[in-house]
Amino acid sequence: MQGVRRLLRQVYYRLRAERPASWWGKFMLAWRYDCHVSPRAYVYQPRRIRLAKDVEVQDRALLNFHSTKGSGVNLTIGAHTRILPEAKLIPQGGSITIGEHCTVQYGTLLYGEGGLTIGDNTRIAAYCVIAPMNHVYADPKTPIRLQGETAKGIRIGRDVWLGNGVRVVDGVEIGDGCVVGAGSVVTKSLPPYSIAVGSPARVIKRRE
Repeated sequence: MQGVRRLLRQVYYRLRAERPASWWGKFMLAWRYDCHVSPRAYVYQPRRIRLAKDVEVQDRALLNFHSTKGSGVNLTIGAHTRILPEAKLIPQGGSITIGEHCTVQYGTLLYGEGGLTIGDNTRIAAYCVIAPMNHVYADPKTPIRLQGETAKGIRIGRDVWLGNGVRVVDGVEIGDGCVVGAGSVVTKSLPPYSIAVGSPARVIKRRE
């Protein structure tokens, strides 16, 4: 009897698991928008993804996993933008919009729960994490998982460069032309053309 229950649980787990698009589904997504989507990328819910001409989604990039709320487009990528291997773009219950001529490098993780917007010509280096949501933890007597979340959103401007391993937290706006040093944690908004480093990141000078 125990073995039957275990078998039924395994069947249940597999039936409820979200499955990536087939090779054909990825081909049709690329055909629709005249761009490149690698057959070895992991693409979920392709009907909710809008790409532009000459977008490049490379091997093992992951798009739109576990983003089940709603039915409209929740991931938009502008023309000539490249999504490199192991990058993960996960809108969840919100949206991710990336402009033209951008690069999302190896292993970077972009969430979209509160809304994430990235301007044209922005460079996001390897292993960055951008998360427009946060957990509520004010009540020490209640498990954090039961206290809900906040999701204010993140906006990253045009011509921004985030160095390797940068973290950006919810509610932050990074102005046009900013440079953020490798390993920095951005907890407050940065004015345009700032150069910021550290954890938490602080402005050390301006590009002007």
